[in-house]
Amino acid sequence: MNPLIIVDIFSMVPLFFTIYLATRHLSGSRQNRYYILASYITLALLAVEVLGYIMAGRTAAYAIVIHLLSNALYFILIPAVALIILWYLGYSEYGKTVKRVLYTPLALNAILTILSIQNGWFFSVNNSNEYIRGSFFYVTTCVSYSYYILILIQLFRMRHATISPSKFLVALVYCLPIIATIIQFLYLEDSYITSSIATALLLYYLIVQEAKFDFDLPTKARNRIAFERMLSIAEQRDQELVFILFDMNNLKRVNDTWGHHEGDHLLLTLAELLHKAFSPDGKVFRIGGDEFCVILTRAKIGKMQSKMEQFELKLLEANTKLAHPIDVAWGYAETNNDEGISTRDAFTLADKSMYRHKAMLKKSNLS
Repeated sequence: MNPLIIVDIFSMVPLFFTIYLATRHLSGSRQNRYYILASYITLALLAVEVLGYIMAGRTAAYAIVIHLLSNALYFILIPAVALIILWYLGYSEYGKTVKRVLYTPLALNAILTILSIQNGWFFSVNNSNEYIRGSFFYVTTCVSYSYYILILIQLFRMRHATISPSKFLVALVYCLPIIATIIQFLYLEDSYITSSIATALLLYYLIVQEAKFDFDLPTKARNRIAFERMLSIAEQRDQELVFILFDMNNLKRVNDTWGHHEGDHLLLTLAELLHKAFSPDGKVFRIGGDEFCVILTRAKIGKMQSKMEQFELKLLEANTKLAHPIDVAWGYAETNNDEGISTRDAFTLADKSMYRHKAMLKKSNLS
């Protein structure tokens, strides 16, 4: 038996589980459905590839036809997976012009693939039903590569990714198909592209699940667990930090009057404003129901005033568009090893500072 058949079959088994788990846990949004669709297409590609390997070498007319059609379907679908992953990472939100530009290489590739059944531009099979690489084989490779390059660019463009604490790790995962394509391009007898895509999708799913331990999914900010871990690491390393605490006022009244959906929208908006104002210097955490904390290193404290000004400007701008404006109290404090202010002490001081500001806002509103 061709060893590549074994590789593909063993790649199908974990992909089945990935689809099953993703359908259960990632099917809540349109974006996640793109990921599931990419997994289904990869599963189909593996099946088509296995069918092609089985038919190869058989000289019966039906075997030659099936071998040709399986290759055609493979060439059409292989770049489609990369494009769907792009949709999953946010390109689905782009305008029609961008989408048309991205669809064009895929459509041309599909047309040329169908024509290749007759003229052999991409591939053909000889009388012994053996696969032969066409003169323009590299076209499909270039189309797939262009999509994967856009995937990598998109990963590093994302301001704050809840997909993983490390964008570099995710980028490495998506490099697997690129490496496999290079191997395929250089060595005709070795084809691990589809199995590498299946592996990448599985690893990506595991990374998404792992990220849930560190991120608060409703707001996309880091959660209390990640916050406590960072404090413990800072204490172990005697690292000096700056804590800026934010508390949203009147959230309970919004929830009671307008429903939790509106309250969740305001929390997400506040988290996004904090990310935009403080990234990449500060890390944003949701540490309670309506409480957020931004942590800066003391080396970055010189940027705090400008960052706060950016936040206040963005908050004013956002409030002009919100049905229920966001009212925020805040306070800050910093660790100082020389003065004996520990990490926990600084957090407590920041909390007290924030509540003083909260009381001041409440008093001014009453007057």
